[in-house]
Amino acid sequence: MVETKGLGRFQGLASDLPFIGCHHLNQESQVTDMKLNLSFSLCTAVGAVVLSLSAPVAQAVPLVPGQTLTLSVADETPTFVGTKIADTGLVSFLLTDALGTHTAQGTIESMVYDRTGGSGSPLLDFYYQVANGAPTADGPDAVLSVSSTSFKGWLTNVGYLSTAAGGTDAPTTVDRSTSGGTVTFSSFLGGGPGQGIQPNETSRWLLISTNATLYQPGSTQVLDGGQASVVTFAPGPEPAAIAFFGIGLLITGALLRKRFIQE
Repeated sequence: MVETKGLGRFQGLASDLPFIGCHHLNQESQVTDMKLNLSFSLCTAVGAVVLSLSAPVAQAVPLVPGQTLTLSVADETPTFVGTKIADTGLVSFLLTDALGTHTAQGTIESMVYDRTGGSGSPLLDFYYQVANGAPTADGPDAVLSVSSTSFKGWLTNVGYLSTAAGGTDAPTTVDRSTSGGTVTFSSFLGGGPGQGIQPNETSRWLLISTNATLYQPGSTQVLDGGQASVVTFAPGPEPAAIAFFGIGLLITGALLRKRFIQE
């Protein structure tokens, strides 16, 4: 009969040895296993980041840096997808030209949706809507283009929502800067005569679908010869920053693992 403290009494050598062996092994490796689990957790976190960067984007049309696209009804999305996680509300703007003349005024709203609906790692879509208000005393100008920033390094699909989601004026052109940071919707049609978002008209909800999992403050500009900028939402941080952080975690994990094995 063999008695092992903490395990009770077990009859027979054949049944004793497995329990004693496991108990002995666990005593020797418990601390090392805990340390290796820390290293494994760090590597798992990095793996999750890498997977999120390569995740496919849903809906609308792919837009790469330096590209200009023509949009049509085929690029229209019926409604918002997923779960709303952030909303700026209506933010006022006042367009001013180079002479200081107030040419247009209105509001911009920005929203962030997790298109997975909360199942698994989030994938974020960014929505923007511009409402051109009543004509100013200096001029009833139309808003000709809407630009949103801080998309450098991210995959982007673009489009707009149907009138059922609100708004009348749909963009027919969208482009992305060479650096990839700025996405610009322009050549709006639909609400009235002429191009642009006319006074007392509202754009459709403009969609930039990304593979980002986090968001941060960004900016959106409206232009008509003058320019106005308001704080909205954008992806963040940049994938390059996440990659450097991930490399640091991998190196740290490898060094910790080597040290733990040596100990």
